[in-house]
Amino acid sequence: FINNSYPSATVTATLPENHTHGYINSEENTSTSFTWNFNNGENDEFTVKVYSESCKAAYASVEGNANQCNPKTYTIKASFFSDKITSDTFGLKLETFEGLDIIADARVDSLASDLKGEQTDNPSEYLVLYRADGVSVVPDSEIVATGMILRLIINGTTYDERTLVVPGDTNGDGIIDIFDLLPIVDHILDTVPLTGPYLRAADYNNDDGVDIFDLLPIVDYILGQ
Repeated sequence: FINNSYPSATVTATLPENHTHGYINSEENTSTSFTWNFNNGENDEFTVKVYSESCKAAYASVEGNANQCNPKTYTIKASFFSDKITSDTFGLKLETFEGLDIIADARVDSLASDLKGEQTDNPSEYLVLYRADGVSVVPDSEIVATGMILRLIINGTTYDERTLVVPGDTNGDGIIDIFDLLPIVDHILDTVPLTGPYLRAADYNNDDGVDIFDLLPIVDYILGQ
């Protein structure tokens, strides 16, 4: 359930002939339809046990006796998720740049699996990382790079997406090296201006501009490798 949009749900059961409900969370219930109220948007679950009419007396008298009826047990779970990519726990910087929602400080040398499982709050199974083309999926074993797109997809619906910026990775290969310096020089000289996430990646010192003062710390980083 997205953003606690459903405070309750009605579950309808269709049972085999001569079968009825047993216990629902330890309370006897013989209806085929019942309403389950969720617990204020928190993850929750309940259990339905199904038994035959012939065992009803034993089952209804003492719940523990129901085991002799070999009841079938069904557990229904509800999970609640945000419809936005967040990193409150891990502290990634989420911002908007040139109208684009980005992760402004994706960590260099991080694997795709690290980004999804250890740097964002959302369940990793609902996060898919795409290449800059927005079509090809990035394997979990590959390092993240500027321009990649992280999408929050639940049950086939895309709820949110953010473009990655790895500071200093101006050419989008996920590696900070000498080949990232030339795009910055070209931008400063106005030969080939950078745009979008690549421009944001070039602002290495976060002063809202790209100049020689961004080149120097990147050089220091490269020399320190």
